[in-house]
Amino acid sequence: MATTTKPRTKRGNPKTATPPPAARTLETTPAEIPVERIDPSPFQPRRDFPAEAIEELAVSIATDGLVHPICVRPSPADPDRYELVDGERRLRAVRRLGLPTIRAEIGQFSDPQVMRIVLVTAVQRAELNPIEEAAAFRRAIDAGVAAGPTELARQLGLSQGHVSNRLRLLELPEAWQQKVISQEIPPTHARCLVRYKDHPAVLQEIERAIAAEMKYSDSGALPVVERFEGLVSDAAGEATRPIEGDHWDRSLGRRVTVFAPTDEERAALGLVEVPTCNYAGKQTGIEIRATNLKLWDQLQAEHVARLEAKRNKKAGKKGAKDADNATGEKPKELTAEDKKRIAAEERRKAAERERQFHARLYDWQLNWLAYLIGRRLRTEATMQELLTIAMYFAGHPTSYRFQADREMDAALKTQGITSGKPGRIASRSCMYDRLSFLAGTGEFDVEGVVGLMLSAWFWSDDGEPRRLMYDKDLPTLAEYLGIDRTEAWREEQAGPLSEAYWNLHDKQQLVALAGELGVEAGADDKKSDLVALLMDAYVPLPKELAAIKKPK
Repeated sequence: MATTTKPRTKRGNPKTATPPPAARTLETTPAEIPVERIDPSPFQPRRDFPAEAIEELAVSIATDGLVHPICVRPSPADPDRYELVDGERRLRAVRRLGLPTIRAEIGQFSDPQVMRIVLVTAVQRAELNPIEEAAAFRRAIDAGVAAGPTELARQLGLSQGHVSNRLRLLELPEAWQQKVISQEIPPTHARCLVRYKDHPAVLQEIERAIAAEMKYSDSGALPVVERFEGLVSDAAGEATRPIEGDHWDRSLGRRVTVFAPTDEERAALGLVEVPTCNYAGKQTGIEIRATNLKLWDQLQAEHVARLEAKRNKKAGKKGAKDADNATGEKPKELTAEDKKRIAAEERRKAAERERQFHARLYDWQLNWLAYLIGRRLRTEATMQELLTIAMYFAGHPTSYRFQADREMDAALKTQGITSGKPGRIASRSCMYDRLSFLAGTGEFDVEGVVGLMLSAWFWSDDGEPRRLMYDKDLPTLAEYLGIDRTEAWREEQAGPLSEAYWNLHDKQQLVALAGELGVEAGADDKKSDLVALLMDAYVPLPKELAAIKKPK
């Protein structure tokens, strides 16, 4: 018994999409017309016609003849000529064979009707690449074939989402549209790039991140859409700066609040909405960030300078006020008892300032140890040492605060094992599944991967310390790993925390440090100049860094 096959909608949701109406709504007349009198359709959306496909069709026509006639209309510009409506590939194949005439259906079609026929035919046959399809949708809407994406989708038997998503691709810069055409980036992935269309620096960072992802992907494919969007968001975050919350200041070695921009500054900062994603790539929110990094750095530096000046001024006012007597009036003459009391108060305040300085210094030293431990784990740690640290974190009560999935994926990339593998890590979201996958993977450098993972628990890729261990355990761990702080200082001072160390000190302390370290410095030099001088000089490890002692 014969079965009837229902026509299948090429794209869209079959539950919501309706099949397209018949392409030709007017009567046509069959005829055999000269090939040389047929002009190409001005509404043809397709631009790429591979020569191999035309050659194959020409061989088929030469063997079996032309099965389906082409469709034309009288040329609006010349009544002795015809304009092609449907059958571009067949016409090219016939011309390749050198045949003088071709079978055709001639109809009186208006421009909107021709455009609709061409578009329906191309979509049903999947002849267009995503950008050609998007351009055809836009031309059809602009020409009045449909009032908008929803109406056009109904006419073509597609989902409204498919049409709208294709139209969004036209907002991409030309270079990125070419990547979609060449299939470097699938259209489903490219949609999330549209929000950065007016920010070349952000797109450049995204391109770099995609190239790095592909370099370490042995699957030859980008991650699934959700993972790809997470990759793009991370890259956009690297190329932008926040305009609210706080930000890590390398010169101060701590996080400070971000300046509040004026309306004029917001316009000049080139703001863009960057999605925030969790470790699995799922979007969790939207963050407004600045793309004009030069202006942001300038405004943030001015903001930090104001904060420091305000803090210093407040400390100065407090000292001046404390110098007055309890009633706020300066006594004309001080008794011996008054002088003794004021001297004692000054000593107390000096001791408090010293205690606060040592508290800041102690906190900085712990950050430095976190950096040195992270560096050691990435380069020289033995498996015994790595296992010891892993066992420590296995029972650590604060380890739940840290998501290790992303760090594991990054470490595995160095071994050519990437999160872009379809059906493997890309589809798994918990650590157990990752470990199960690794158990069946071929040989790889376990020590290297574990070292990179554990180092991220101490120092982030963003250049910030992570102190997930108890502070009291960091010096013990550094000693266990055999970290020589004197040697580390000789190699690079304090690395990324060098500037923050010198800025811990006031100007008087810097002059004293310079004298201790044998660096010629003057009391009249600006603090910034003293910091630059000490950072550039080859100096031994300062005595105050010889040991780490928690201040009382």
